[in-house]
Amino acid sequence: MSRASIGSDGGGGGSIDWSRPQASPMRRKIEKAISKASVKVVNTFIEDTKLKDVDPVPEHIKNFEENYVFDPSARSHKALILDEADDRVKAVEHEGQYQEESDKAETVSIHPWQYCQGCKYTVELYAKVAADRLKQQKKAGGPAAMAGEDILGTLCEDPAFFNMQSYMRWSCMKLLGDNMNEFLAEFAGQFTATDLMNKADNFKRARRICGKHSKACEQKDFQRANATSSQRTKCKACRIIAEDIEMIELARRRNTTLSSHLGGSYCSDLGYRFSPYQWLGDVCEEMIEDRMDGIVGVLEFQRNFHATGLTPDKSTADMMCEEFFKCRVQPKTVPPQDEL
Repeated sequence: MSRASIGSDGGGGGSIDWSRPQASPMRRKIEKAISKASVKVVNTFIEDTKLKDVDPVPEHIKNFEENYVFDPSARSHKALILDEADDRVKAVEHEGQYQEESDKAETVSIHPWQYCQGCKYTVELYAKVAADRLKQQKKAGGPAAMAGEDILGTLCEDPAFFNMQSYMRWSCMKLLGDNMNEFLAEFAGQFTATDLMNKADNFKRARRICGKHSKACEQKDFQRANATSSQRTKCKACRIIAEDIEMIELARRRNTTLSSHLGGSYCSDLGYRFSPYQWLGDVCEEMIEDRMDGIVGVLEFQRNFHATGLTPDKSTADMMCEEFFKCRVQPKTVPPQDEL
C-alpha cells in the first residue's frame, strides 16, 4: 500500500511524499468503507412504503418529502429512482428508527455517463478541498501538511454531494475503491494552493484518471472543446455549454435550484472539464447572465415532455441554441443506457 501526503515546503507550497509502509489505519478505514459500499446493479425498486411505519418522522425527512418532486426526465434512468429511494431508507436508518440489512439497502445502478460525470467531478472536488485545506492551515499558522489519504477518507461524504443525485457520490466511491493509488499519484509533487487549483493541470489529471486509469470516460469525452479556430463558433460553444448544464441539471437534487449549482463561478470553472475553454467564455457569460430564464424554461419543457413517455424532436442543446442564437438543429443522438 502507498501513502501520500501534501505538505508545506516553507514557501507556501506543498508536496506529496511517497513511501511504502504497512497500510495505515486511515487507508484500512477507507478500504473497509468502500468495500461495504460496493456498487450492485439491481432491478428492483425500493418501495417508499418503508417510511410509513416511522414514528415520529425525522424533521429532515419531512423537509425532504415536502420538497421532493419526481424528475420526469429521469424516467429512462433507473439509477436516479433507485438512489432517491435508497437515500430515504438510509436517512431513516441514520436516525435509528428503521433497520434493514445493509446488503439490501446499499444498492444502486450507475450508467457509464453517470460514472464519467462523477469521476470528473471527484477530481475537481479533490483539488478544491486540498487547496482549501492548505490555505486554512497556513492561515492558522499550523503545520501546512496533510495526508492525501486523509482527504480521500471523507471526500465522498463531502457536503458538496448532499445536493446531488446519489450516483455522483457512488461514482466517487467506486473510483477511489478501484483506483486509489492511481488517483493519489496524479497529485504527487510540489504544490501551492494556487497550483492545486490550476484548471489545465486538473483537466489533464481528470483525463488520465477518468479516461486512462478507471475507464470511466472515453477519450472523446475530453475532446469536445478541442476545436480549430474556424470551428469555434457561437453555436458550437452554445451546444457545449448547454449539454454541460443539462448534465448538472440531471445531477442536482430536485429540492435544489439550478442557479445554486451553477453559482457565480460556473463559466470560469469550465476549465476543469474542457480544454481549451477560454473561447467558451463570452457565450457562457451571455447565457448565464442574460438567458437563465430561457435555460430553466427549456429544461422544464424537456422534463414535462419526457413525463408523457415521448421523446422531444429537439435535444436540450438544440432548443437552447436555436432560441438564443438562431443555430440550426443538429442530428440528435441518444446516450447509451448500458449499466455498469
